[in-house]
Amino acid sequence: MGTPKRTFGRLGLAVLVAALLATPAWAQTGTITGRVTGTGVGGGPLEAARLIVVGTNITTTTNRDGAFTLRAVPAGQHQVRVTRLGFTSKSSPVTVASGQTATIDFVLDPAPFTLEEITTTASGEQRKLESGNTVHTIQVNTLVETAPVKDLSQILLGRAPGVQVLPSTGTTGGSQRIRIRGSNSVSLSNEPLFVIDGVRMESGESSISVGTGGQSPSRLNDINPEDIADIQILKGPSASVIYGTGGSNGVVLITTKRGVAGRTQWNFWGEAGVLHDKNDYPDNYYGAAADGSRCRLDDQARGLCTVASITSFNPLRDPTESPIHSGFRQQYGGAVSGGTEQVRYYVTGEWEGERGVLFMPDAEQTRVLSETGRSALRAEELNPNTLGKWSLRANTDFNVSSKARAGVRVGFVTSDLWLPQNDNNVTGLHSSGINGDGRGPDAPGGAWGFFTPGDVFGRLTRQKVRRLTTSADAQFTPTTWLTARTTLGWDQTERQDQQFQRFGEGPNFSTYRLGYADENRRTIDVYTVDASATATFAVTDAIQSKTTGGLQYSENSFRGTDAHGEQLPPGSVTVSSGAIKDAAETNTFSKTAGAFVEQQFAFNDRFFVNGAVRVDRNSSAGFESRTIIYPKASVSYLVPGFEAGTISSLRLRGSFGQAGQQPGGTTALEIFDPLVTAVGAGITDAGVVINNLGDPTLKPERSTEFEAGFDATLFDNRVSVELTGYHKETRDALIFVPTPVSAGNPNGQFRNIGKTRNQGLEAVISAQVLNTESLNWDFTFTGSLLRNRLLDLGGQPPINANGTTQQHREGLPLGGYWARPYTYSDANGDGIIGRDELVMGDSLEYIAPSQATREAAITMSFGLFQNRVSVSTTLDYRGGFRLYNLQEDFRCRSSQNCAALYDKNAPLADQARIEALRFQGSNNTNTGFIEKGDYAKWRELSVTFNAPQSLANALGAARASLSFAGRNLALFTSYSGPDPEVNGQGEANFAQRDFLSLPPIRTMILRLNLSY
Repeated sequence: MGTPKRTFGRLGLAVLVAALLATPAWAQTGTITGRVTGTGVGGGPLEAARLIVVGTNITTTTNRDGAFTLRAVPAGQHQVRVTRLGFTSKSSPVTVASGQTATIDFVLDPAPFTLEEITTTASGEQRKLESGNTVHTIQVNTLVETAPVKDLSQILLGRAPGVQVLPSTGTTGGSQRIRIRGSNSVSLSNEPLFVIDGVRMESGESSISVGTGGQSPSRLNDINPEDIADIQILKGPSASVIYGTGGSNGVVLITTKRGVAGRTQWNFWGEAGVLHDKNDYPDNYYGAAADGSRCRLDDQARGLCTVASITSFNPLRDPTESPIHSGFRQQYGGAVSGGTEQVRYYVTGEWEGERGVLFMPDAEQTRVLSETGRSALRAEELNPNTLGKWSLRANTDFNVSSKARAGVRVGFVTSDLWLPQNDNNVTGLHSSGINGDGRGPDAPGGAWGFFTPGDVFGRLTRQKVRRLTTSADAQFTPTTWLTARTTLGWDQTERQDQQFQRFGEGPNFSTYRLGYADENRRTIDVYTVDASATATFAVTDAIQSKTTGGLQYSENSFRGTDAHGEQLPPGSVTVSSGAIKDAAETNTFSKTAGAFVEQQFAFNDRFFVNGAVRVDRNSSAGFESRTIIYPKASVSYLVPGFEAGTISSLRLRGSFGQAGQQPGGTTALEIFDPLVTAVGAGITDAGVVINNLGDPTLKPERSTEFEAGFDATLFDNRVSVELTGYHKETRDALIFVPTPVSAGNPNGQFRNIGKTRNQGLEAVISAQVLNTESLNWDFTFTGSLLRNRLLDLGGQPPINANGTTQQHREGLPLGGYWARPYTYSDANGDGIIGRDELVMGDSLEYIAPSQATREAAITMSFGLFQNRVSVSTTLDYRGGFRLYNLQEDFRCRSSQNCAALYDKNAPLADQARIEALRFQGSNNTNTGFIEKGDYAKWRELSVTFNAPQSLANALGAARASLSFAGRNLALFTSYSGPDPEVNGQGEANFAQRDFLSLPPIRTMILRLNLSY
């Protein structure tokens, strides 16, 4: 095929020649102007309606007054089609005379569901009707005003079937995992690709380089929801093949807001709210014999002692001891947008501040000040979990001429985040609170298990981020049938991770008390080049053709330096002052260059056939396997005869496609490490040792997906039903294969020998239940079923995904739970399960998936009093999985402070799981702590009051609204831990367990919006 540069050059030259040759044919042209308005409650001028001269690439959008202008339209008869989300689409004939202006107006009726919705991908714009894939769109414009959200994960949560957002913590700045149609890879990331305004963006999972336990920040939190116009989700390879190597896990396309021609509009907002930790943390128990010594039910059953008293204490809920109090959140911002037909702009700025729920108790403040001799505590010690963030954005669009448009997008964010030690580690706060002594503050070591809050808060962690995301795009339409597009983008993240503990302060663990400091710097650059051209023309009166060819280039560069110093002098927090110092450097990069061609035929604007192929060259693959081909095909058919009656419309669709995921940047390379050995006094011998064997045949993992479904609207378009089934297989999955030491490598290498499968069903049912002047009621149900299987490990033995508790085994879900089974009975009827009343299994057995296999969400929205008051609420459900309650396991096994160890009234099942865990010798098992994790959450409630025009005017505003929103309002589950949504492993690929982490918390927000 030739080199990528030569291939790209040829295609680019072909596009340019075609444009130049076609330009003279566009000589006799005119203009079409008009206005688009709506009827009903949403009547009046409709801005952002999209108009197209059918059969050409001539498009435009309406301004704030609903006006539009279509320029350089060839003289003759044409059809103009207008689409607007939430309204019917309409077409109308118009005659254009050379050098003249034709006028046509449109009046659109409200339509809650339409197949005319426009989706935008790397291959350009197309109507939802034309695609054989399901593409889920989330309109974010009004969402942030009526149901305030603080990050991208809250936008996605519960709003799209097959998209699972897995929050792992309630820590301010914490992360989440996002899975679209399950997990494909055993060894690589299962996160989707994120693209903002056509630019691939950094969304790395390990977003901090110092220890906080299991949690880390997420780079997705850098995106300001206020700047987002909409989000489109391409769920699998059949939809994301155009993104090639990188699209196998799905693609999330984020479009930021644009300016609209017309009067200048100013928007200001401010919100404030509180954060509450309403989680039910377990009490710590202590059972004592008459002499005060520890006595457990197991001891009593064996006649060694009798439980005479049981005491309990909960330092996380005690008003004196607890460091958990109400946190606070605030956010203030403004935006200005507007412009002319030639230049449009959108500029915004926002400051966000949040204090988490952890504060040092007064008694601990006094103790720390006394021990250190300081006069005051530092702010980061008093409240060790805070965030301060500035977000700025400027988007500008230009109509260079009637044939050319251009735009520049610039987003900048700077944040300062302090993180607590509050997760999976011995120096964490919850570790000490949940593993404390049930005798309370009077216990010999106090109420806390390992360290007190004052000590924990002395180990300080900070992350400072500066991020610039910028892009420039251009569109050139030299003829009515040809449009060329180009996007150039750069996403740079500069990260500074710091952690330190001053000499003589903080937890007395390992050598920390001697003082240490970590100073780590990261610079991550992601470059995107995207160029394509689309040719549209009529083959016959009934057949339309659209051909798109494109070139894409992306590059990821990671540069990191780590510096560590320990044994610091008193008062110092710098690496250079350490008596012992260490440093390291990491540099990696990867590049992907691709070219694609996509062809679509439309028959009578009812039957659509699409085919595409993409060819990639990827630097992370072995040099013998760097060229990869990904095909795609789809059909969409709007069945005739359903324009009236119970079924208003019916569309059948199906698709096939492939996409991939690249290996790690150095996985395919042979790598050597230096080796220095001592030969004699003062004499050394230098050499090398193999670090990685490499593999010249290593390929990207390849996912193949088949998707089929239908879309139907019922009862005069008031009900919409969308059903989709999919079958996705991933071949050439990377599996780590051990190699003998004699090969010079002590570990092994990755090979393309695995295979996985995901199958599922997705459904969306939306209904406009009522639509009157006094009451609107909309209802949406989303749900999905998922079946995940590891089909082949290439002859390798099962792989531990999280110790032996979670394993990858052929024929079963990835990361499923495994444990030794047992049975029990209270044979002697004494109300105590003794050691001899358990029967233990002989070996590990599969228990259940670790990821939800069922999910559903119900959202209801109400508009009252002509939409003066709007109410929206969401109930979210996840089921069909289990969660390892390692937190309770650890308390019962090591800290010995769980109730069922001492209380005869504890359920027999709880007693039995402790007996199986602690008192069965080498046959012990944690099976009883791998619990059913199914849950439902009252995820969100928002109430918005839209002020009457007179009141808004009294405030000097054109529009005013006040919103109240609550998140995580109630939890319904049989899980015994505080919250089954928590994960002590943070963003780990498969590791899933509840262990010593702050669970998701409740947030209550009040927001004021003013528009001028």
